Amino acid sequence: MNKRNSILDTLSEGMLTTIKTNKGGIFAEISKGKIDTKFNKAVTGNMIYDTVAEIVLRRREISSRVVDNKTFCDYGDGYILVVFHNLTIARGVLLKTDFNSRHLENTISKVSLLPKDYQSFTAKVDRVFRVSANVMYDTDSRRACLNVGHCIRTFFRAWFKINTTADFRKYLVNDTRLISCIKVDSVSIGDSRGMDWVLSFGFDVVDREQFKVAKSYLIDKVDYMSCHEDFSDKVEVDFYIF
Repeated sequence: MNKRNSILDTLSEGMLTTIKTNKGGIFAEISKGKIDTKFNKAVTGNMIYDTVAEIVLRRREISSRVVDNKTFCDYGDGYILVVFHNLTIARGVLLKTDFNSRHLENTISKVSLLPKDYQSFTAKVDRVFRVSANVMYDTDSRRACLNVGHCIRTFFRAWFKINTTADFRKYLVNDTRLISCIKVDSVSIGDSRGMDWVLSFGFDVVDREQFKVAKSYLIDKVDYMSCHEDFSDKVEVDFYIF
């Protein structure tokens, strides 16, 4: 729990997005890989520092090269995305370069002088380049995750690699005791150094007595998951990648 709180507490106000609400079984959507639920509040863990960065990341890359377990993607106009693959979930750091030409080659050359691991790289890269964004990256589609649904799908693709989908479907999708007594409100995704991750759904309780029964029933049923009440009388359902 301390590790969970530490990860989520590092999320800044700049990562907060407010969007509309609707009804839906979020666990069923996760199992189908299609997120239709809208949240009152969503924190994806993405950091966008440049107003143009999101527009740039919606483009298709012009070219790319793989060097030292990193993919360098050229998005044009001097923007290079450095994707770190040796993390639990890949992350992309978008750099704005000022080279006159050969942006990809020159960036690779300059980055080679920086630390190779993600944590040390992000601590020093802003001394050399202007960092425009740091985002979750979907290696299957080769696209940055720029909306909450894409971030949730990418998180659970990694989560299901270390956990059985059978237990998730059995206790959270097919068994509706939990989802029938709570109403989804928010979602927060946070990481520590790109390795340890927490995805936390916030729910309002519709039926408190039924929730107590469902919570008791779920104890130790699904690995790397917890269900608990927070200090504001809301319910948190957390999923962990450690």
